[in-house]
Order: sequence, then C-alpha cells, then structure tokens
Amino acid sequence: MEVGTTCVPDDDPTGTTSTGDGAPEPGDGAPASCVDADYPVMARLCGGGGPPCVVKRDESFTTPGDFRNDAPALALRGDCRPLMLFYGGFDGFYAERVGEGAWEGEPLPQRAATGSLEYSPARATALAMLDDAAFGVSLWRRRAGVWTRKCTFGGKNHARSQQLARDPSDHLYFGHVDGEDRLQLDLFDGTSWSRTRLDERVRIDVRLALTSAAIPNLVYWTSGGKPPELWWLAPSAAPERLASVAASSGYRTNSALVLAPGDVPWVLFEHKLNQQGKHAIVLAHRNGPNDWTQEILAEETPESETNCLAPPLEAGLQCAEDYREHHPIAVFASSDDIRALYVTVRFQRKYVSECMPHWEPECRWELQSDDSNSQLRLAWPGSLPAEHEVVAQDIFAARAGFRLDPGGNMHLAVNNDELLGIPSSEIRYLMIGP
Repeated sequence: MEVGTTCVPDDDPTGTTSTGDGAPEPGDGAPASCVDADYPVMARLCGGGGPPCVVKRDESFTTPGDFRNDAPALALRGDCRPLMLFYGGFDGFYAERVGEGAWEGEPLPQRAATGSLEYSPARATALAMLDDAAFGVSLWRRRAGVWTRKCTFGGKNHARSQQLARDPSDHLYFGHVDGEDRLQLDLFDGTSWSRTRLDERVRIDVRLALTSAAIPNLVYWTSGGKPPELWWLAPSAAPERLASVAASSGYRTNSALVLAPGDVPWVLFEHKLNQQGKHAIVLAHRNGPNDWTQEILAEETPESETNCLAPPLEAGLQCAEDYREHHPIAVFASSDDIRALYVTVRFQRKYVSECMPHWEPECRWELQSDDSNSQLRLAWPGSLPAEHEVVAQDIFAARAGFRLDPGGNMHLAVNNDELLGIPSSEIRYLMIGP
C-alpha cells in the first residue's frame, strides 16, 4: 500500500562519491573510511579473550536540563566522524564531532522530540527521520550544511532511534508504529515509498536492522489486551516470539538488535522476572525457524536490597535505599565476535519524610543525599557476570544510539543522567575499541 507521502525531487539522483570532509585525529584510533565497502566488519572486537578494551574517546556536553523522549540517534560519516541527533523536551538538535573533544551543534529545522539518523557516504548526506511528538513524521536531508525537507508522511506516525536503515543502493527502510499502534515497514526504492503493515498492538520501541541482502529484521514488544510479548520478524518469515511477561505493568522494553555474519539476528533485551519488578539482561540469537538460544547475562535480585517505595506515615522518619538495576545498551557483531554492553546502576539514597497539613496529613520522602554509582559493562556469549568487563563509570543511561566502525570501535551516545530522575542535561559520547 502507498504511504501517502509528499516528497520533493532529489537534486542529486546519481550521487557524488565522497567520504565526507575532514580526517580522523592523528593517533585517535578511528579508521579513515566508513563507506559501504568497509562493511561487514572483519576486525576483532575488544574484550572476551580478544584485544583489551580501551576507552579512546569519552566526551560530553551539557544542554539546558529537560526531559528526553529517547536516546540520541548516532551515525558515522564516510570518514568515520560521528553525527548525532539529541533532544530536549520537544526541541531537537544536530551535532557533528569536528575534533578531539569538540562538537558543533545546531537546532533541527523543525520541532523534533525524537528521530532516527542515517548517512549516505556516496552523497555526503545526512538523513534524519524526525518525529514532532504530534504524530507528524518527516524525512530531512542535510548536505553541505543545508537542511532540506525531502518527504512528509501522511497520517499519524512515530519515529524513534534505531528505526531508519539505509542499504548500499541508498534505499531507505523505516520500521515504526503508526498512530494506531500498528507495526509498519516503509520502503523507499529511490523513486517512491511503499508501506507494509506487519503487526498490531505494538509498543513504540521498535528496532530495525538489515541483512547483507537488505532484508529488514525487526524486534518489537506487543501489548494491549494481552500479556506483553517480545517478537522478532523478517517480512519473509512468520513472527517468532522471544519472550512473554505474565504481568502487564512494571516491565521495561529497551532492546538492541544486530545481524552477525550469516545474517544471524542477535537481540539484547531486558526481561521482567517476577512481580517484584526485577529484570534480567538477556542475549538471544536465532539458530533457525522458531529456534532461539537465550542466555541471562545479568540478573537483578531482591535479596539484601532495600527501597523506600512505601509512603511514610509521619514526619521526621528516615529511610535508606540500596538496590541495583541492569539496562541493555548495545550489541555489536563482527566476523568473529559478539559483544553486548549493559549498564548496572547501584542506587544508594537517603530520605527524610515530610508531611503537608491536610485534613489527613500527606507525607512523602524527600531526598537528602544520593551516592548512586553505575558501570558500563561488556559481556559476550557464554560469559559469566563475574567475567564481564567494566569499561566506563557513571553512565546513568537506559538506552543508547550506537554504531560499529570497520576498525572494531564501538561508538555510543547516551543521555548520561537519564536514570537519576532529574531533568537531563548531559549528552555523553564514547568510543571503545581494541
């Protein structure tokens, strides 16, 4: 079926072969080329018996504190320099890394609460699918510093990070939900868009990746009138269920998807374990039709944990909480290796109760101190939690934009204070590699 998009003609239909401007920093560790011919990645990935992991870049910049609807979207130019979309409330921003620790940013050309980002090396063009938070989605092109609206989608739609993909022919794939929570796959074949409806009652956090033959793979949660379920789907195959949750409340839906050599899908997700709301980080891969191998990488346990969820009954009471959460961040694949990144947060907070004088006192916990800490951990298939490597500290993120470059470097962009319950103000970018 047709999408009902309105598009303007491309003024560069044949493309101009380019790897973009600039070059990587001397001694920075990033390769000089990230064009289509450089993929799939043949380099070894760090950790897990491979080369040691090194944090080669750890950079951040602050923005006005605000809520953020999604992780930053990340892409790599043809010269491997990272590009980023990030958001504050309903305003979106675009940034490019221009040197060591240096980023240049600008407001996006339309209101944007979330979006997806790709880059065409052949056209030296960034492609941004932007969501205005009012069901309006548009595709924008940025070339030579100038933004152009390419297409506006008809009807009601959503766009999130990791939902736009590009193949070497510069065809675009957009896996997302519409305003009726239906899973849609939109394809731009170089001339026009077409749409295929794939499922219903789908949560907004869809993940999309392409096989070597440009066949879309999608991972998504369904809900609404039935227990939540996590599904994998390729349009050429029937949907396959990866997980289900008995209770429909309190479950988390972040996930990450990558396709390994042989077009094997690997999925990193968090799975609710029990009524207490504890989750596990699960790594799954497909062996064949309806045949998946799953392993738990890390598990939250309620033993010896304390929290302050119960409301106080009077003023002047004290409460200290100490518990852990795990959150899936990214999964990467090269010719020989699979690596998963997740965040472990230890929440350590102290509260004192305060009460407001009403006809019945209304009491609540007021935060007095917060000594929470977190670790970004690296795991691999068959690894035990005690073997997982801590590659970075104090990353309070539940999700990320991520890319792998041909040198085996893992690029991440996160809202760094997402889990702290405060208006987010720091965007953090890391490059971790051998």
